[in-house]
Amino acid sequence: MFCATLGTGDCCIVHNVFSGTLRSDVTSTIYGYTSSTFYPCVDMSFNLNHSIDYKNVLVQALLTAMERVMEHLPSWDV
Repeated sequence: MFCATLGTGDCCIVHNVFSGTLRSDVTSTIYGYTSSTFYPCVDMSFNLNHSIDYKNVLVQALLTAMERVMEHLPSWDV
């Protein structure tokens, strides 16, 4: 999916829920100058623990993501 406004959250529901801006800072150890660059990104993070069943973690994370998407959909009375 390509959206011209990626990073702003204005183009579609997926980007509205999961997009943002990644900030990258590089600091010179000699001069102390810091350069900051901003990149648009889409992210969905999963916290994984070695003692947990990954299938259940993934299913729960996907269900949570779907709930977040559904919150932004218009409601229809059927």
